[in-house]
Amino acid sequence: MKIDKNLKNEILIGVCLSASIYYVIKKMQGSVTQTVVTEPSNTGSENTNPSTGNGSTVTPVVTSYQAKYFKDSEYFGKNKAPEKYYNSWKALSMILDKIRIAFGSAVIITKGYEPVYNGVILNSFNMCSAVQIYPQNNDYDHLFSVCKSLLNLGNISVKKLYQMDSKQIFIEM
Repeated sequence: MKIDKNLKNEILIGVCLSASIYYVIKKMQGSVTQTVVTEPSNTGSENTNPSTGNGSTVTPVVTSYQAKYFKDSEYFGKNKAPEKYYNSWKALSMILDKIRIAFGSAVIITKGYEPVYNGVILNSFNMCSAVQIYPQNNDYDHLFSVCKSLLNLGNISVKKLYQMDSKQIFIEM
């Protein structure tokens, strides 16, 4: 079978990119202290972590992770960080750091924590387990492609990952 030279180069570039993403992620994984596998949810999510099988997801339990590219104030705004869900933010910030490193350019949080009103939890933003992001360089499709690659390689674990009509990317763990 003869392979076109351009296709061969594209495959080689893809393999090199995957290898470098894998290396960066493995370097960062020293911050994970333990892994918890949760039961599959029937949320109809667009993507789940294929490495766990049966649609279950892996949620890292992070105790001392310090985000390298994202500040608490970017996610919480002027709201006080809820102690009960702060560990979820730490895990989410680790995912965001992995995405930022693999993407190679700044990523902006457009929607983060939403405070609970009257004790009622309405969505994942209330529990610090969801975020909306966009690339500062406006290369939306490439950022989404990087997110999907990290997910498919098992380097990040999320319940939902999709590109919204506004081109922003929604991530829920």
